[in-house]
Amino acid sequence: GVLRAAAFIVLSLQWFNPFMWLAHYFILRDIETAADEDTLSYFGYDDRAKYAQEILNMKKGKNQRERNVSF
Repeated sequence: GVLRAAAFIVLSLQWFNPFMWLAHYFILRDIETAADEDTLSYFGYDDRAKYAQEILNMKKGKNQRERNVSF
């Protein structure tokens, strides 16, 4: 929430700086990774495998939707 909003505000102010775009990408990636790690800390071993498979399925579905887009 707050960190993501702050990153967006900083990027909005420095939109012309390519390093800020790169930093923004890495900040968002780190936020997602931290959220996944926090979620996994509540699961047992079997549930972790299911969670990981669900993330892979979501990624696969995203790739499939991107291929279906045609103009």
